[in-house]
Amino acid sequence: MGSSNADSRRSKSAPEVDPRTLSTFQKIKWLFTSPSSDEDDDSRDRDRKREEKEEPELTEEEKAKLEYERIRKRNLVIFIVLVLLTAITAGLCYWRYTATHVTDKDIARCHSNFKSGNYIKAFRYCHKARDVPDAEIMYALARMYETGKGVPPDDFDTENNRKLALKYYEMAASNNLLRAQVKLGNDYFNGSVIARQDDDKAIKWLRHAARSSDEKAAEKLVTLLLKKKKTEEAVQWLQELAENGNPDASYRLAEIFSSGEDIKPDYERAFRACIMAADKGHADAEHLLALMYESGLGTDPDFRQAYVYETRAAAHGSTEAAYQSGLMTENGIGTEANVKKAVEYYESAAAGGHDGAAFKLGNFYENGIGVERDYMQALTWYSSAANRGNSSAMIALGRMHQNGLGTTASPEDAFFWYQKAAETPNLEAYFNLGLAYIKGTGTAVDAEKAMEYFTVVAATGYAPAEYELGLIYFQQEKYEQAAAWFKKSFNQGHAFSAAYLGFMSARGLGEPLSNYMAYFYFTVSYQLYPADTTLDNIRLVKSKLSREQQNAAEIRAQKFMHQIKFSRSSPSVGQSLE
Repeated sequence: MGSSNADSRRSKSAPEVDPRTLSTFQKIKWLFTSPSSDEDDDSRDRDRKREEKEEPELTEEEKAKLEYERIRKRNLVIFIVLVLLTAITAGLCYWRYTATHVTDKDIARCHSNFKSGNYIKAFRYCHKARDVPDAEIMYALARMYETGKGVPPDDFDTENNRKLALKYYEMAASNNLLRAQVKLGNDYFNGSVIARQDDDKAIKWLRHAARSSDEKAAEKLVTLLLKKKKTEEAVQWLQELAENGNPDASYRLAEIFSSGEDIKPDYERAFRACIMAADKGHADAEHLLALMYESGLGTDPDFRQAYVYETRAAAHGSTEAAYQSGLMTENGIGTEANVKKAVEYYESAAAGGHDGAAFKLGNFYENGIGVERDYMQALTWYSSAANRGNSSAMIALGRMHQNGLGTTASPEDAFFWYQKAAETPNLEAYFNLGLAYIKGTGTAVDAEKAMEYFTVVAATGYAPAEYELGLIYFQQEKYEQAAAWFKKSFNQGHAFSAAYLGFMSARGLGEPLSNYMAYFYFTVSYQLYPADTTLDNIRLVKSKLSREQQNAAEIRAQKFMHQIKFSRSSPSVGQSLE
């Protein structure tokens, strides 16, 4: 019976607890209120009663001592508890302090981890120190936000990161960090993932960087200032760069003062600046200096000096200078004429991509100038120039394909190249296309298209085009319109226009019937281009005129021949009417 009651009491008692598993607060609670079973309580009561019976009655002094010991132990426990609580509180405060307060060690870790490429740790410490006025920390944060390196995945937001990157770059730049100023200047100059192109903001930051003696920033600043027509400020920066020995700055000063764009031209200053750059081997400056010597801008004209600087620029890699050196050597300007040496300069320029030089070489090989005639080589060089957009080379290719020079004759290929040249546009190509359409060479006959092309060219006063229009109208029996175009061409000395006008005057077609005028026109035509048919026509109408009329017409023809001027760029009569 007693055993069962004990078991029952044990089952009702609280489970035993291991104090090592408890938290600090629970340990303190357990220390004061440790749970005990009912059996322990009964046992404790029995022990106390037994001790009371066995132990003698304590004196007052002994009771006082026991009470003192009890109080001392209690106070010791309370002290220990207070110490523990103080330590815990201090630990919590320190943890909170170190978690929020930035230390010198945090700043050092930010710098060192960023420099070593440990971006995860760098971001942690740099982000913690984000309110510290340290430009390097701002730059590091900006760089990590821009690239995404070290940014926690949960915090990664592309658009927001770009804004934060720009914010921190501007904070770093505002704290006079040159790298940040250059970065912002370049980003606003070119446009980037964090900043759209903005000339005004680019000028702002590049100006800051230039003041810190960053030459590249100053050069870009000058470019933007010139773009914004702030030429005077640009000149100031260029002068400062030039004084520090920058040849590009000296050359740009020479360009500005020689062109007079947005500033009063000053050829003497341009010449001096050009000399400074040319003396340091600046190829473009040497080329410009050659042009100034040649034209007498800022100095006395001196073709020999022009040739010296042009060839120097060519030697320093200027393709335009190589081309100009070829022209001067070919024509004996500033040096003795030497076509073979000119070929060398043209080859150098053509190798550098100069289409004009490639065209020159094609012309030399086609005509055997300074080299042996070689149509295949001519085709090669013409093709090189044409593929670089040179319309004269396209026309030359068309002519060679048309005449079968260096290749099988192909009117279709000739027509193709004339069309390509016309797209540039090119009036000679328009004229050739007009001939192709009117004759059906390489394409179907189309008088309307031919007239369209001839009209465009004739509007420039090109006599062969005016003649072709007159001929088309004549064939359509629109004699008055034909006569009008023939007269335009005749007044420029076109022989066959004169012959047609003579025929029309003799027959009264679009012109008043007049043997006198017919004799005048035929006489001019024969002097311009002697032909048996024209001579027969002269004899025919001459027989119908009196001696006085013949003399008057001949005198008029002589006066006309003194007045007319021939266009050097016009093809010969035989070519235009072929």
